[in-house]
Formats: sequence, C-alpha cells, structure tokens
Amino acid sequence: MKNSLRGIISVALVGVLVFGLGGCSIFSKFRGQSTEQATEQLRSVEGLEGKTEASPSMSGFTSWVDAHVTVQIKSGYEISDPKAFTTWLVSLAWSMNERKIDSSIAISVRYEEEPVVRDWGGTAALQSEGFTSAEGEPDEILFRVRVDADDVEKNLGTWPGKVPEIPEGMLARVSE
Repeated sequence: MKNSLRGIISVALVGVLVFGLGGCSIFSKFRGQSTEQATEQLRSVEGLEGKTEASPSMSGFTSWVDAHVTVQIKSGYEISDPKAFTTWLVSLAWSMNERKIDSSIAISVRYEEEPVVRDWGGTAALQSEGFTSAEGEPDEILFRVRVDADDVEKNLGTWPGKVPEIPEGMLARVSE
C-alpha cells in the first residue's frame, strides 16, 4: 500500500513538473496556431507578403521570447484601415503557440514601391485600441511598431490567443 501511494505521488509530481513549469504547457499546442500557419495566413491576404517568427533570446540567466511579423505590401496596394491591419498583425503574432511570447511583439511593414503616405498610422491605431505601450515611427523605407507582451495579454487575453479572422477592407487596391 505504501509503495503504490508513493508511486501515485511520484506520477503526480512529474505531471506538475512537465505541464506546469515555464508558463508553457503541452496544452498550448492545441490553442492558437503554429508559426508556419500564421505565416500562411499572412501570405493568404491578397497584396501582402511576409513571415512570422518567435525568437528566444538570453542574457546571463534571463531569457525571453519576442515575436516578429515582417510584412511587405505589394505594388498596387495600400493600407486602408490602419486599426484593423495593425490589430490583426498583433493578434496573428499572439496566436503563435510554439514559444510563449513574454517580451514584445514587433511589426515591420515595408512597401514594395514608394508609398504615397509615409506613416501608415500603426502606433496611433494600436494606442487607440488600448495598447498603451505601442511605440514606433517610420524611417526612410520601413515602418516599425513594438508593443509589450504584458500589454498584449491585457488586451487580447492569455497566450496563445485565438487565431484571428482576416479583417475585410484593411487593404485596398490603389486606383491609377
């Protein structure tokens, strides 16, 4: 009887260690989507090209994971709804379920051709949606926005987030 009770306790402790440590459990694989699926979703939008990734980093004994979404807007397209576009990109990154994003999400947007409007409004759009840590500004050819993971969790819920729907009307064809 004593040995079987010890066995049960041992199995329970192993279960706690396997499923509970590190803020990432095996169950997260059943929510959200893989990085490859997120990239496929991004590329499924007419007028967009790009990729998603979650990058672990380490300094001394401290480690963290940042997510990156890199987007190229193809020639003949422009961002018509900055709020929908930017919120969707943050949600897309938050849905990646392979590594817990615990530092930040960075979005980089580049136009295939010189855009008519230099600033696509990503930072202001995120701030208007409650992402108070959103920061960024355009440079010569690339527009960057970064938001803290804690802020994303506050606004979108626990990681990994649900797979976001692609918003209608976030991009438009440029009329010539």
